[in-house]
This record gives sequence, structure tokens and C-alpha cells, in this order.
Amino acid sequence: MDLLEGTLKTLESRGEKPKLFYTVPTCQNPSGVTLSQERRKHLLELASEYDFLIIEDDPYSFFTYDPMQVKHLKSLDEEGRVIYMSTFSKILSPGLRLGWITADEDFIYKLVFA
Repeated sequence: MDLLEGTLKTLESRGEKPKLFYTVPTCQNPSGVTLSQERRKHLLELASEYDFLIIEDDPYSFFTYDPMQVKHLKSLDEEGRVIYMSTFSKILSPGLRLGWITADEDFIYKLVFA
């Protein structure tokens, strides 16, 4: 998070602004690392402060050995900044590319329109 925050500050000083941040915060592949609850909250704070969207890709949370101790970013999102994506391809059929998106209604409308 410190590195991300430093990058955001550098971009801001140059008059640049990120549009989105892509992350696999739960069971990241290949390491299996899961972002802590504290870091998830900090990421949402940074998104609010620097005004960018977060794409939370969640294809692997079905593969945890223990019950998850953290909440999805989307469930913590109070500003409509998180676009949550997941898939059935990892648990149902690897050849079946079927997934879903949960996001703010305005974003979904634009996605359908596109």
C-alpha cells in the first residue's frame, strides 16, 4: 500500500490521474496471498482520495483452505468505486467461460450499452 500511495502522489504531482486499479485481493495467483482487511480499507480510502475505480477480480476465493477472514472490497464499498468480477470457470468447468460483474448501476448501464 505504501508503494501504491507513493505512486499515486507522484502521479498527482505531475497532474496525472489513474482511472482504475485492477487487483486480485483474495487468493492471488500464483502466490495465494490474500490482502488483509486493513489493507483493503486503505485501498478504498486511496481510491476515494485519488478518485479512481477498483476492479476486484475474484476467481479464486472458492479455493481457500480456511474460511475467509476478510470481506470482499465490494462489500466495503460505500461510494460505488468497486467493480466486482468473478467466474464459474474455476469451479464448474474450466472450458466454460462464464462470469459475472457486480457494480454501480450507472457503470453496468454503460457496460451494457458498450
